[in-house]
Amino acid sequence: MKAGAERLLDPVQFVGSNCRVFVDTNVFMETRPRYTGGLKALFERCSEAIQRNNNPVVVPTKVQDELRVNKRKLRTSRPESAAKAANALVFLRSASEAGLVRTSLGDDSNPYADDLFLDLFERFATTYDMCLLTFDITPKLRVRLLARRTGGHLVAGHPTKTGDVAVESDELLFRKGQQKLAGLIAERRRPSRRPGTREGSSAV
Repeated sequence: MKAGAERLLDPVQFVGSNCRVFVDTNVFMETRPRYTGGLKALFERCSEAIQRNNNPVVVPTKVQDELRVNKRKLRTSRPESAAKAANALVFLRSASEAGLVRTSLGDDSNPYADDLFLDLFERFATTYDMCLLTFDITPKLRVRLLARRTGGHLVAGHPTKTGDVAVESDELLFRKGQQKLAGLIAERRRPSRRPGTREGSSAV
């Protein structure tokens, strides 16, 4: 694999009896056209194997909670995103009834889904082959480091339009991590607007 490239993995390999697939909230909320329909295509490719192995894809209760919050809070400011969250919840209900998704996994000790994913990956690193579907660079980096440390078959990637799992090379992952860090630093350095001023207007 060339530097900066992604490799494509067949998701079916992660729904075997000794494997687990997890889905992060941002996969359901993704709106970029080049990824449209990717999760649906992935389920279509895996549905037969999921049912044959009785091994549904895991969508933790924390992810469902985050989708409900997005559905409620974004209704006015970002109606398209609120609609995506609502559609995701409908999909999860029907997919759960069909045995394709497990929605019962919860853990009150972790406030965020990312922390729960990493706890599970670390706990079962040498028990299962595991795949996390996410567009967030931070858990991707953490899973990559955990895989190196434990020697487990742990993967974090995002679904493509054709339903593959795209996994960044080390070089691309590192570059994306640097870009995210630079963005966070810039955001923290940006002066906050004073009360009573509007974006785009100059304060006197």
